[in-house]
Parts: sequence; C-alpha cells; structure tokens
Amino acid sequence: IHLKSEREIGLLRQANLCVWQAHQLIREMIEPGVTTAQIDAVVDGYFQRCGGQPLFKGYPHPDNDKGKIKPPFPAATCTSVNDEVVHGIPNDRPLQEGDIVSVDTGCRLSGWCGDAAVTYAVGQIDPKVQRLLDVTEATLELAFDLMFTKSKWSLIAREMDRFVKDHGFSSVECFV
Repeated sequence: IHLKSEREIGLLRQANLCVWQAHQLIREMIEPGVTTAQIDAVVDGYFQRCGGQPLFKGYPHPDNDKGKIKPPFPAATCTSVNDEVVHGIPNDRPLQEGDIVSVDTGCRLSGWCGDAAVTYAVGQIDPKVQRLLDVTEATLELAFDLMFTKSKWSLIAREMDRFVKDHGFSSVECFV
C-alpha cells in the first residue's frame, strides 16, 4: 500500500484503532463461562457504535462444490478454541479454564480496513501451551524486524518457519 496523504494515513489508523479497541473489549471478557458467541456480539455491536462494518460478516463462501449454495460467513469474528485452526464460527459453548481462544476480526471504516487476530488464554493455561503462545509472539516480532531487512515476504516467511521449527513447533501447511 502506498498511502498518498496524511488523511489516508489517518483513516487507516482509525480503522485499525477500532479493531484494537475491539480486542481490548475481548481481553476484558475472556474468562471461563464466556462463549465465543457473546464475544462476537460485543465486537459486532462495538463496530456499529464506531461507525464501522465487520469485514467477515456476510463474506461470501466460495462455490467450490459446483452449484451448491453455501451461506456467507455469519459473524463479525472468527473464533478458534484450542486446536481448531482458523476461521471458526462463534458458538454457545462456554470457554473453560485452560482453554486458549484465537479471535480474528476486522472492520471497514471510511473505506479503510483494519484486521487483527489475537490468541487469549482463558485463566491459567498449561505451561506447554504458554510456551506455544510465547513462541508465536516472538515469531511475530521476528517478522516485524525482518520487514526492514528482507525484500520479499517469502524470505520473511521462510525465517519465521525456521524459527518456529527451531523451537519445537510446526506451522500449519494444509488444513483441508
């Protein structure tokens, strides 16, 4: 993206600030007994109050099954609990102590989009799971650092993958 003006930078910042604030609301909600549907409702309502539209809600499902009509994505957030990979649909199952929940959300505001995914610990989590969260956070920091020294995203991704493997984990390569 090549932003042409301070106005564009400001609009992009507003959209991302709205997403950041939604994640602050989520962070305050995360505890045993809360459902991902409740989280989704709070985020959806917040985006409405800040004048934004959820990016994911109503997103069309690709027609890969030759003529079978599939419903659009029904929520403002994608929520994945524990070993669910990505793009889970919020539901009424209560979160439990020791769970981790990844919440991905985004909004469009004044024609600009903000988007962020964060994984939250629900209460006390297993030390092995905490180690996974620590490594993923360090991987993100590595990507930020490499953006200034690498010329292509593929080079950054290769370094990230190596870092993850060096710490005893692996990256999802296929989740069909």
